[in-house]
Amino acid sequence: MSASEFYYWVAFDKLNPIGDERHDWHAAQISSSIYRSQGAKVSFDDCLIKFREEKKEPVSLFAALSNLLGK
Repeated sequence: MSASEFYYWVAFDKLNPIGDERHDWHAAQISSSIYRSQGAKVSFDDCLIKFREEKKEPVSLFAALSNLLGK
C-alpha cells in the first residue's frame, strides 16, 4: 500500500470509523431495540455510550482529505 493510499484510508476512517466506535453503535442499536420491544420509550442516543464530546459541525470528505494532506 502506498503512503498516499494510506492517508486516504486514514481520512476515510475519520468520517466512517472502523473499530470500537462502530461496535458501540451496533451495541446501542441492539440495546435500544430490545428496550423498545419491551415497551420502553428509549432512543438510540440514550443507549450510546459517549466517551468524548461530539463535534457538531459536519465534515465533508473533500475537506477532511484537504486538511489531512495539507492542501
